[in-house]
Amino acid sequence: MLDDVIRKGRLLDLYGALLTEKQRQCVHLYYNQDWSLREIGEALSVSRQGVYDMLHRSVQALEEYEKQLHLLAKNEKITLS
Repeated sequence: MLDDVIRKGRLLDLYGALLTEKQRQCVHLYYNQDWSLREIGEALSVSRQGVYDMLHRSVQALEEYEKQLHLLAKNEKITLS
């Protein structure tokens, strides 16, 4: 679980600029600041379901960027060397 949260945060660091501002804020608040869906929804003026959907789509996009570019894998390989 914690590894997954750390991975999402690192993906956001690497590929966050490729997301929209609202997507970036949503992922940051959820994974880095540990806000609830309700809190994020209130801050971004989006329903709780809208936040859930945005998080799901944003994380899918981040994972797709990693699948194509492999920046996180390369970074980890360098760090372990």
